[in-house]
Amino acid sequence: AHGRAAAWYGLYMLDRKVGHARVWVREAVDDEPGRVVMGTDAELRVEGAGRGNTVVIKETRFFGGEAPYPLVKARFVQQTPGLTTTRVAVAEADALVVSTEGQPGPPRRLAPTKDSLLTVLAMSPTSLEGLEIGRSVSMPLFEWEALGDQTVSVTPKRLTSLQRSGVQLPVVELEIRYERTGVKAVSLIAAGGVALQTTLGPGLVLKLEEESIAKADVTGLDVLAAGIPVSRPLTPAEREGLTMSVSVPASVTLPSGAGQRVERVSPTAFTVTLDRSPGDLVTPEELVPARAPLGPVDSDHPALQAQARLLTGALADARAKVEVTQQWVFKSLRKELATHIPRASEVLSRRVGDCTEHTWLFVALMRAAGVPARPVYGLMYIDDAS
Repeated sequence: AHGRAAAWYGLYMLDRKVGHARVWVREAVDDEPGRVVMGTDAELRVEGAGRGNTVVIKETRFFGGEAPYPLVKARFVQQTPGLTTTRVAVAEADALVVSTEGQPGPPRRLAPTKDSLLTVLAMSPTSLEGLEIGRSVSMPLFEWEALGDQTVSVTPKRLTSLQRSGVQLPVVELEIRYERTGVKAVSLIAAGGVALQTTLGPGLVLKLEEESIAKADVTGLDVLAAGIPVSRPLTPAEREGLTMSVSVPASVTLPSGAGQRVERVSPTAFTVTLDRSPGDLVTPEELVPARAPLGPVDSDHPALQAQARLLTGALADARAKVEVTQQWVFKSLRKELATHIPRASEVLSRRVGDCTEHTWLFVALMRAAGVPARPVYGLMYIDDAS
């Protein structure tokens, strides 16, 4: 790791430059724990509803100097105008201890992490020699959203080349799957472990650039302008079903299930039929995580527990608890674009946010009240006048 230079990246989403990032590595110094320190510093610009916010995210990870080079400490800082959140995770013999600076209450003791420098090397191999094309390797990776390890599957798909500054560079195309979230990334890695380009999901692309270029010409992501236009008014309240022809990037797969049937008609086109049919029955296994605190849904936080008792303590019927809580969340949050990645307890304290904040707070209050709940992601139809 000694002497390895930092790499700068332009961040692109939906063909717009939304920010830049720097990935770096160095040896630990002074009283820092471990021996190898790796970091990612990113800055993103988000626009919406006539407002814009710049989000700064800085993550630093410290790894031990002996095999398997375990993760011994991690630090995550997120800054938006007027708000900075800093979280620190420290590995102990029997737990990973996570604290949030300035937040009352004791640190959280979580299951030990198995994350190590070996996971980093699997995702960015320093040598292309000896890689077995098609052979997958699964590694644990600590993530801040879930506050726990998830399995990452890394598969070299092919050896190819990429032209940079008029020179053809040999690269390996790696497919990286994050098993818990289902997200897939594709990275083009050159010798030395430098990622020349990474595509995360269908929309986010990181391109290796000179520092001055990476920082230039950032237009930001306009949330509303990134919407999907429809050919005519839908008046959804008057419809029992809807059939749409949808064009998507070739890497996107749309899910089928209760209420949504998907038929692929070409590599980039689907026919999607929606109806008001009931959802699938939930299995007992699916109910377990829908009741438990996880990542931003910190339903075990004392303030959320107290608010849930206040709203639902006198109610016995689950549907009544849902309706009361939904109405309270809608009325209690000031409607503003929020680019800070929230935790439900922070949303309860600040009482401001967009759809994400409403979702985390509602789901956390439901779980705190003993009602199983989970977030659902999708498209929202904005009325025809828009």
